Amino acid sequence: MWAGRRLSFPLARTSLKRLSPVSYTRGFAGLREKKTKMRGTLIQFEARMSATGGKADEWVPLRPGTEALVALAIGRLAAEIRGGAMPRAFSGVDPVEAASRSGVKIEALEHIAEMVAHSTGVLAIPGGAALGQSNGLAVAEAVLALNAFADNIGKPGGVYLSALAPSQTDYHRPASAKEMQSFVEKMASGAFKVLFIHGVNPVFELPKAIDFKGVLGKVEQVISFATFPDETAAEADYVFPDHHGLESWGYQRVATGAAQPVLSGARPVVAPYYDTRATADVLIAAAQLAGGKFAEALPYKDEVEFLQTKISALMSEADGSFTAPDAFTFMAYFQQYGGWWKNTDARLAPASSILNSNISGAEAEFAGEGEFFLVPFVSPTLAEAGANKPWLQELPDPTTTVMWNTWLEMNPATAHELGIENDDVIRVISEAGEVEAPVYLYPAIRPDTVAIPFGQGHTAYGRYAENRGVNPADLFGPHFNEAGDLAFAGMKVKLVKTGNKRWLSRLESRMGVYGEAMGEER
Repeated sequence: MWAGRRLSFPLARTSLKRLSPVSYTRGFAGLREKKTKMRGTLIQFEARMSATGGKADEWVPLRPGTEALVALAIGRLAAEIRGGAMPRAFSGVDPVEAASRSGVKIEALEHIAEMVAHSTGVLAIPGGAALGQSNGLAVAEAVLALNAFADNIGKPGGVYLSALAPSQTDYHRPASAKEMQSFVEKMASGAFKVLFIHGVNPVFELPKAIDFKGVLGKVEQVISFATFPDETAAEADYVFPDHHGLESWGYQRVATGAAQPVLSGARPVVAPYYDTRATADVLIAAAQLAGGKFAEALPYKDEVEFLQTKISALMSEADGSFTAPDAFTFMAYFQQYGGWWKNTDARLAPASSILNSNISGAEAEFAGEGEFFLVPFVSPTLAEAGANKPWLQELPDPTTTVMWNTWLEMNPATAHELGIENDDVIRVISEAGEVEAPVYLYPAIRPDTVAIPFGQGHTAYGRYAENRGVNPADLFGPHFNEAGDLAFAGMKVKLVKTGNKRWLSRLESRMGVYGEAMGEER
């Protein structure tokens, strides 16, 4: 934050798992507090206004794919205002051209650059939609260069690399979409005889273009440990239902948000409601029945003994938050304190030499020949896995108040030009597939962009989720950025009117959230 100011390149898909929403909300409230602190300024860059954009002091609707170019242009203009040598990272960009290509007025870029040049505490944050394009790495580098220019690398309120969790190795990191595609190709070749699936729903979450569901038939035996009857469980040969999180033992590596390495503990708060069994207990029992090397690999009585063995290994770690004379007592303390952490700040500062690097300001490449940019975003009410909960289905979306369905956000000017009204069902066609959804006229989106929330479109997962809405992942092609992550925000789509209407359930009045011009008779 510069003097409490913050630039944000949009967060499209960020999970709050392993983070503290209370802590982050308190921090944001402090940024906005004027009476006792210097009130910060939040500026959000995104093609479609999110809930964060709605709370920002300034919202800048830039053209998708130009986030890196805009960040570099702001850096160059700020460097010119300060004077001195021009950092190499910003030397190759023409701010006037950047304004033209991004659709952001040059006056707006100059205004923001003025604040960056003359303020302290500047923080620039890249997010999901900007990183989820073919030039995601360049976006991250451009935003990091802005932070280096603001001299906030490795300083309070600035940029750090989060501390790794205790005993964390490369094995524990999530697989990229590119790695999942390679895994699917191995499945298709018949390389796997048995496949265990736990804690994920790849049939629903992965794009159809990767064809996870299609190649499951190449695996001789598929075993699911799902808690709910989701799409992947429906394709499995056997389902061994796991306990719900509130019924489970476990620990979780905290991904970010803490200066110290943290291992968070979990214990049951209720007894199992149904005839379920912990996945670890199933595997331990199977290993004991198999005998030999399998029994030797898992020589535990049950899940609790397994966890105690893993956690007690931390007793030998130096500078821990607590210690104990034996493993049993250490496990008791672990549950009592809610986890274990080191007392030493283990954050790392990224290299500030990024200012001396050549950073590409080239626009992202978009797949498909459609006229409109597609911005998929995770539903802030349903998230990735909340569609089976009726109380979440009934919770209004914060920017549209829509409930119980999927909608297509479209700028009213674009809709008027195409002869489209609220609740008209539109077929959205990409190079990978098509879906149909009713329109919501949303003035806070660029005319060349449409948006669809992710969270609905289940074909299983219980009666409240099944056959409700559509899954925008069906529109994604197998395209990846430099890190191997899915370029989910890199699609262009065609829109075709179906001639049908489907009334969206909304909390808003007939007049609509955005005034009489947006509201229609129902």
